[in-house]
This record gives sequence, C-alpha cells and structure tokens, in this order.
Amino acid sequence: MNTPDPSIKLLIQKFVRGECSPDEAAWVQDFLNNHPGALERYMDEDWEQLSYSKDDASPQRKEVWKAVEQATQTDKVTLNQSHSQAWYNNQFWRVAAILLIVNAFALAVVYQQTGLQFSNEAENAVALVTKESGHDRRLITLPDGTQVWLNAYSKLTYPQEFSEPVRQVSLSGEAFFDVVRNPEQPFIIRTRELSTQVLGTSFNVMAYKGQSSLEVVVATGRVALYHGSEIDENWETASDLSSGLLLTPNERGVFRAEENQLVKDTVENVLFYTAWKQSVIIMENTSIRDAVRILSNKYNTKITLENDRLGNCTITGEFREQSLELILDMISTSVQGGYTIQSDQSILLTGKGC
Repeated sequence: MNTPDPSIKLLIQKFVRGECSPDEAAWVQDFLNNHPGALERYMDEDWEQLSYSKDDASPQRKEVWKAVEQATQTDKVTLNQSHSQAWYNNQFWRVAAILLIVNAFALAVVYQQTGLQFSNEAENAVALVTKESGHDRRLITLPDGTQVWLNAYSKLTYPQEFSEPVRQVSLSGEAFFDVVRNPEQPFIIRTRELSTQVLGTSFNVMAYKGQSSLEVVVATGRVALYHGSEIDENWETASDLSSGLLLTPNERGVFRAEENQLVKDTVENVLFYTAWKQSVIIMENTSIRDAVRILSNKYNTKITLENDRLGNCTITGEFREQSLELILDMISTSVQGGYTIQSDQSILLTGKGC
C-alpha cells in the first residue's frame, strides 16, 4: 500500500504557520516544488475525515468554506514575513497555504465539538540540518551512525535526531550512503524525482539539479526505488513492486525525466560509480555524452557538445586529481577535436564525432 509520509505533512503544516527554521523552510519549498501533487494528497485525509460540504448548516463550517472562497478570490494574502513573500505570490501556493490553514482551523472545530483533545504534533517536529559539500567531497555521520559521502556541489538535509518512524533525508547532487541497519525504522532518501527506501545497505545516488536522468546504484543490500514521494510499506517482503523497482547489488535504477520512465539494468563494476569518494574518475568505454555529464557535475562547469555525433564517441581512462583542462585535452585528442571557453565560462567541446 502506498501512503503519504506523515512527517512531511507535519513539516508542511509547520511551514505554513511560519514556525520552520530556515533549513526546514528551504526543504519544504524544494519538496513541494518538485512534487506538485503531494500537497493535495496530504490534505485529502483530513478533508475526507471532516466530510464537510459547502451546504452544511453549521456556522463554523460555513466559516471554513467562506475562508476557502475568499482565498481563491483575494489578490494578496499576508503571511508570516519570515518566509519569502515572493514565493507566495503565485496563485497556486497562496491558495494551497490558505487551505492548509483553513484545514487546521476546521480540525480544531471538530475536536472542540467532540470533546477530544487536539495535540499539535507539528510543534514537536524535529529541526532539520543542511550540510553542503562546496567544491570538494565531504563525509557526514548522521544521528543513527549512517555515513554519507557527499560529492562536490551537493546538499544533504536531515533531522537533528531520527525520532520519527522513518529515518528521512533529502539530497540534491550526488552521495554514497552506508546506512546503519534498523528494520524498525526504514531509511528514505528524497531527491528531485525519486524516493529511495532501505533498511541497511550501501548505495550511490546521483540527482543533480538540471540533470536529465537520476540514478541509484546498489553496492550491498536491497533497495526500493520509486518515482515520486509515495512508498510501499511492505516492500521488504515483496518479490516485485508495482509502483517502483527493487534493486540488489550491482543493479542500477535510472529515472529518465524526458520519457518519465523508471528502468533498471546491471552494472559490471560498482567501483565505476563510487570511485569519486577517493577523488578518482574511472571511465571504461564511456560515451562522451556521459563523460561530459560526469565532468560537469564534478567541476561545477557547464560543458556542451558541438553536435550529437560527438556524444557517441567513447573514452577509457582513470583520472586522479587532474585538472579539468587536462582531462578535456585528453578527450579532445581522442575524438580529434578541441574545446573552447565561452564568454559565460561554459565549455564547448568540438569535433566531427563518431
């Protein structure tokens, strides 16, 4: 069964009330921007429980619907100034934020009418920490002992303590995870398009912004990979997943954004995908198309090809701490081409191609 993550819902509610730390606010904004349908799913449960309709006679319920109508018609809404006002100017987010506030109000009315006590769980949400790697690699130890190697120009967000039923982190960029096993508390990595779920294993995740494909390569253990934010609660005992992929050692899951497709294949050597931890780049019959992507991420430099045929050429080599210029010289020689540095400092690789 696929279920919305309650910890994300609590953070969204906390964000709307203006109670998030800067790291938490940045995480929520990034999550909602990359998962457009998530907001509706997290709201659906409460609205279904309330079973409100516009024609309900209760004055409190009429107030709720009046607020909803005003939210959809108002040009400007004043919210907590600790968040960026510009971020709320978009009509969708303005209405969404108001609906969440109205939802919280409606729930409070119901609890008051039924005599039940309402405990604000969002206030107990654990603060988030964000670590960035800059231009070099960085090793991070999480509260549970899990070790994460961040590749260059990557960012990891995680809670100060794993107090929720699920250990959840967010990644932008590339990282190698060596997760401490805990069957009672699964570990989930959220990226731009993917959710990766494990109990205890080691694997590499590559999800740089602007990249046309995202991938997960498994070194040890078992990994469940999903497109989107919903996960399967019974994945550990399943032989297959209808909504995602099960990956085992030496298997790779790839999400191709242009085709909106999640596929898996087998890799000959996991080291090709993890050698960056030792600041080594290994290429073996690697297409220039893939080589350019790897170098762009490592050196934080935009590299483009003069024509599509160049991408079909291949290169084999092992690079240790060499400068980008030296590697580009070697590639240029192998394809009988060259490269030029553009006015915006991006690099154009030239040649006839293969």
